[in-house]
Amino acid sequence: MKLYGQKVPQILSQQFDLRDDQSYVASFETENGISASESGKPVAGYGSEPSYAVQGQYSYTDDYGNTYTVTYTADANGFQPQGAHFPTPVPTEYPTPQVPVTQASYQAAPAPSYQAAPVQPQPQYQAYQPSYQ
Repeated sequence: MKLYGQKVPQILSQQFDLRDDQSYVASFETENGISASESGKPVAGYGSEPSYAVQGQYSYTDDYGNTYTVTYTADANGFQPQGAHFPTPVPTEYPTPQVPVTQASYQAAPAPSYQAAPVQPQPQYQAYQPSYQ
């Protein structure tokens, strides 16, 4: 593994367009197979903070020549990536059981009644007085 003198990949293309309505489109591609593109538009945020709804994708090639692509959206529902190489849950042969919802009535538990523990007398100590003979 070379730590020094590694070639820095050249950027083949790069674009960023910020529009008057504050939406944007951005993308880039490098000579080593990495590419990404994204677009976003402003949406109501959380409290007084502005936010964006975003969608995009990125791709890269690993050391074995495999290309991986991830598409995503990021909005009020969070970041939601998708990719063919992501693990998927194993299907089960049993359906998820339906649990009926019932209204239960609860009563407050009676307040506990505490009895004070009997007070134990404290042992009385006398100061040590050495006897010299």
